[in-house]
Amino acid sequence: MTIAKITLELMNNPPAIPVGKRRVRVYDSEIKGLSVEFRPKKKASFRFRYFDQYHREQMIGLGRFGAVTITQVRERAQALRAGVSLGQDPAAEKRQRRAIPTVAKMIEETVLPELAHQRGAGNHRAYAARIVQAFGKLRLDELTPTDIISWRLRLVKEGLANATANRHIAFLRMAFNRAIERGLFSGSNPAKTPRALPENNREQYLTVKQVQALVGALDLEPNRDAAGAILLLLLTGARRNEVTQARWSDVNFELNLLTVQRSKSGRRHHIPLSSPAVSLLRMQQQRTGQLEHVFPGRVPGKPITSLRGAWSRARQMAGLSDDFVLHSLRHTYASCLVNRGRSLDEVAVVLGHSQLSTTRRYAHHAPDRLVSTATLAAETWGFLPAMEPRTNIN
Repeated sequence: MTIAKITLELMNNPPAIPVGKRRVRVYDSEIKGLSVEFRPKKKASFRFRYFDQYHREQMIGLGRFGAVTITQVRERAQALRAGVSLGQDPAAEKRQRRAIPTVAKMIEETVLPELAHQRGAGNHRAYAARIVQAFGKLRLDELTPTDIISWRLRLVKEGLANATANRHIAFLRMAFNRAIERGLFSGSNPAKTPRALPENNREQYLTVKQVQALVGALDLEPNRDAAGAILLLLLTGARRNEVTQARWSDVNFELNLLTVQRSKSGRRHHIPLSSPAVSLLRMQQQRTGQLEHVFPGRVPGKPITSLRGAWSRARQMAGLSDDFVLHSLRHTYASCLVNRGRSLDEVAVVLGHSQLSTTRRYAHHAPDRLVSTATLAAETWGFLPAMEPRTNIN
């Protein structure tokens, strides 16, 4: 082992490489662990050697002569030596940094496979594509909140609506949360900071008279399964698929709950049923008998697939505008509950929104209060469903 003080003179006059050897290494006489390696026709390189907490030898490169100076190397080696004395493991820290995946790898290998079978998978892939295009080559610890805010502004300038830009940020925020949960990244979530841009969503609502007119039209609708499904949408504020795909095994008449096994958010959701909704389901059960689905379709064993015809006829008979969509029944229901003084937290639970985890727990422990909340809309509109059995037409 050759020991000498590493100086500029040594670098300019390196020792001869012994015959049969490919290199010669000189250890510094003052800083333990610092060394320089000389090879033929190559720039000399500096290294720092130490033993970790498991007494394993570790070696860290400090750069090549010319790219770094002797002074810089000695200062760096002294700092590393001090860190090792305090219990640090520089090599392990360096390996951890190298193990941090890129944004593209994290999204493509961790996030998208987990979301592949969820509703909205197509939207997820679209969000992911734009994110990977913008930040894919960066490692997770390189992305900053400033980068994300600037990118969101670019999305809007490119013509995306504020709501769509917000969905991209929400997806990126979710992706980083999953990376943190799985230990791929230990920093803070850079997508947590940006507040949502204002959204000008066009939400339509029915007045009390319009609701009553719609109910009257549904009572005359010959397709009783479709009419019942539409009325249940109005009475619960549920999403279309949550009603049309419901099975009798999902209905609990004792607790007045309709269970959605997998909602839009991917979670199980319990829809509280008001007394008019329960009466509607009781009559539907008597009419359909032992069929599996609450609202059966044309194909045996399958649920109803379309409400378009019945909705168009009922809407026209009730005098509603042609641009009033079926999903607006959900907005009408929510608006009614809020106007009757129910808190946003309670309404969010009834509707199955996924952002308020505390109210979701409240829904699990106190269904009676939520059933009371769900009943307010029916009370406001002043009706009980008078759905007489009729022969179905297709």
